[in-house]
Amino acid sequence: MPKTSLAIKDKDLEGKMACHERVISKLRRKGTEVLFELSYELFMARNTCLEHKSKKVFGKWVVEIGLSRPGAYRAIARWEALAPKILGHPTSGVGCLTAIQPPPFEGFLCFDQFDDSVIDVISKPSTPTKALNAAVKIAQSGKGMTNKEAKALIEKHTTPKAATSTESPPKASGSDSTSDAPEVAVTVADEPGTGKCPNCQKTKWEEDEDGFSCVKCRHPWGEAAGDVDADEFKLRKKTAKSYLEYAGRAVDDLNDSKSNPLRDEAIDHIQAVLKIVKDWKQ
Repeated sequence: MPKTSLAIKDKDLEGKMACHERVISKLRRKGTEVLFELSYELFMARNTCLEHKSKKVFGKWVVEIGLSRPGAYRAIARWEALAPKILGHPTSGVGCLTAIQPPPFEGFLCFDQFDDSVIDVISKPSTPTKALNAAVKIAQSGKGMTNKEAKALIEKHTTPKAATSTESPPKASGSDSTSDAPEVAVTVADEPGTGKCPNCQKTKWEEDEDGFSCVKCRHPWGEAAGDVDADEFKLRKKTAKSYLEYAGRAVDDLNDSKSNPLRDEAIDHIQAVLKIVKDWKQ
């Protein structure tokens, strides 16, 4: 029987539509897996170019193989946002996903009820962590989501931007107009493609058909950075500690295989970084 709630009186038609639904469901799951496989490969290709200090090569290479640059960066953003949630590994730093080749893609099949455009909306760098976590939970529950619902979810968890103005705040009633107190000016909004990126604090922007985006992290110009909630911070801190502790054990295992006089120095460095992480405050 089909999952749809549509009432079909013709039982023969109902059975045939159920067959079509089963085939489409399989194809959607296959398409979702391919979508994230492509995202992973583009993510790895970008990182390969960065490792060779050839960042510009990636953009040209993407066009050469028949993809659009905005589409490629959306795919990378998709992987960077959702892979840590589904696979439990960071996309950079110690224990990053580059060490897993290839990673398991089955976990991403929960997004088979989401259109690709919805996945791209929730995986934007500007999406607040709480909104992203909520979207992942909806996907893992087997439910779908529309573009309108995704945008509403993001808006619900987005901190309102401060109003921009060139005017000074009004003086208190009865105050002396010749007061020496300095006037507080509200920051004027930057021109498109200028100013600091709210996500990574860099100042270089690049324009394409979708508008300006940060050269470093591809954050869209004019969009606020998503805030990290307390639970997410605790999880990331715990993950960082786990990886550092694992690194210490790995060094000991390596030293057991082949003794090295620099073992103690390596352990000291790891312990120093571990202390920094343990003292890290939100």
